[in-house]
Amino acid sequence: MSGSCANNAPSCGFEELAQKLEGAVLHTMNPSVDNSARHQAYQMLEQAKEDPSVSIPCGFLLSVNTRPSIVRHVGLHLLEINIKYKWNQLSMEDKESIKVNTMALLSSHQNAGPEESFIQDKISRLVVELAKHTWPQLWPSFMEELHECALLGPKKTETVLLVITRLSEDVAVLQTVECSKRRRELYQCLAGGMSETFEWLLRLLGQHYNPGSHVNLSLLKGVLQCLTSLVEWVAVQHLFSDSAKLLHMLCCLLNDDNLKLHAAQCLLAVNY
Repeated sequence: MSGSCANNAPSCGFEELAQKLEGAVLHTMNPSVDNSARHQAYQMLEQAKEDPSVSIPCGFLLSVNTRPSIVRHVGLHLLEINIKYKWNQLSMEDKESIKVNTMALLSSHQNAGPEESFIQDKISRLVVELAKHTWPQLWPSFMEELHECALLGPKKTETVLLVITRLSEDVAVLQTVECSKRRRELYQCLAGGMSETFEWLLRLLGQHYNPGSHVNLSLLKGVLQCLTSLVEWVAVQHLFSDSAKLLHMLCCLLNDDNLKLHAAQCLLAVNY
């Protein structure tokens, strides 16, 4: 994927190979395919996974909305392997291409229903892994780009909420970032932007919650899950800002049958 293909990975002549890989994925999931053909399909996928020059462009091609969900999931998995385990082996061109095209996936993803939620989750994890490698030094506009994406519609907002939730969990709650220096950098960046993040989350709650009539229940649950991942570790000033508006709203939500469990989990996570 290096060289001229790096900045436009999905259109560099890999379409035929991506089509073969899609066929291989479908073969592995087809119970009528014999063991020999299934084994060959697995081998093809494993070979593609080992070579970043193949797995990156084909990963993006397999991840587009027009592919079957299982194929998209495999495409996203190919990309995740490169970001998580092969990042330091990639050229700067490839890294920039992955960042640009991943954000394009985030902006273009169409969530067709509950069965597609695992695609949404996978895309959010890609963005989180990218941030863990590049934010803020090589990606100072990361949070601004997330908020711009959230303006594209409720489903995009839900995915952005997942990104912030996963990043908070990895950096501050579960602390899965192996390098302690890197984790501290990410923690400081997250903590430094909490005033804006909490304002945004409270604004979303205010915009989408009406007692007895939910404009978007899944988005509201996403906001509450995101808050739950944050309230455990953020500075106490964020919890009691604006006359403790957050805590007041959470207590009100305890009366809502659809949201009371999420609100209770958030209140239980408050660390003050």
